[in-house]
Amino acid sequence: MRSLTYRLVSITTITLSAIGCGAKDNSNGSTQQDEAAVQADSDHEPEEQLSNDKPEDKIPVEALNLHEQARQSGTAGDYDKTIQLLQEAQAIAPDWPYPTYDMAFTYLLMKEYESARKYYGETVKLAPRGFFTAITALDTLNREAEGELPAGTYTAYLSIEWTADPEQKKSHSDRIDRTATAVRPGMERLRAALRGPC
Repeated sequence: MRSLTYRLVSITTITLSAIGCGAKDNSNGSTQQDEAAVQADSDHEPEEQLSNDKPEDKIPVEALNLHEQARQSGTAGDYDKTIQLLQEAQAIAPDWPYPTYDMAFTYLLMKEYESARKYYGETVKLAPRGFFTAITALDTLNREAEGELPAGTYTAYLSIEWTADPEQKKSHSDRIDRTATAVRPGMERLRAALRGPC
């Protein structure tokens, strides 16, 4: 089992990446935040992706089209349709982690944390070396389910990336610091990075 310190460094590394400080790992609230999150997630491609993902030219065109339609539905806030389209894409290309990953993210936006955790777990099974933020998401959601972290910690954590204003980023990190004391050292590093150059 990974140590708590490793988890804190992992979370902080992704956060520092979100504010433009190093790390290559890329990685929720009111309706406006949810809409911004969907757009941010659909626009944010990782610099490096460690996965067993098939090259897109080998994924059936129908699955690619369904996945794209699902992302458009998610951006529009129609999460039920998004889930349906992603399930169809997954049925056509069951070894492709993207529809499963996006199902997990959609359930996260719906605040259905158990379903999000299930699909992040399935994503990690499909791509054990990592797929976007699936490993970190699964770890944090598992810790929420075990009571080690308050429910919604991962969603609140992601809001740091989706917020452009440094003061709002600080406010989000302060809120996590107050409610999720296990990540306090990571939040200290984040605040230090927000105060000055990386």
